[in-house]
Amino acid sequence: MATNATGNEQAGTESLMTLVRRVRSFCEAKEGEIREQAGLSEAQYAVLSAMPAGEAVVTGELCRRVGVSPSRGGRVIDELVRLGFLQRAAGAGDRRVLLLTLSARGRVVRRRIERLVCRCDDVLRGKLSAADHALVVGGLRTLLATIEVG
Repeated sequence: MATNATGNEQAGTESLMTLVRRVRSFCEAKEGEIREQAGLSEAQYAVLSAMPAGEAVVTGELCRRVGVSPSRGGRVIDELVRLGFLQRAAGAGDRRVLLLTLSARGRVVRRRIERLVCRCDDVLRGKLSAADHALVVGGLRTLLATIEVG
């Protein structure tokens, strides 16, 4: 029996927020395992995961994608450059603009992260029928579109 937002136990009446929180907890735990296997902090993982493969990205854009302030993002980027995962170069038109790319080492780690994420996805997909998988993915996309519209 589920407990709804008002504390009443009724089958199938869990709030959307409760369900999302439970899914988020599961995903965060799996992400923690992936970070541990890759030897990355949470912030390092977030930045490497947000880096576009084979493209340069401006520091500010990367911080926006990750959802961190430029000062916090700058510190994490500095760590990743120091560890050899990212390369930094001045922009062609404006030397004040810093462009970031994945280094060879960063690409290896990024591919490892992607493989681990795919394994996790495959486990989940294996537990759902094709129809249920399509419903879940469609529902999540609808929810995200609703959130992004405001």
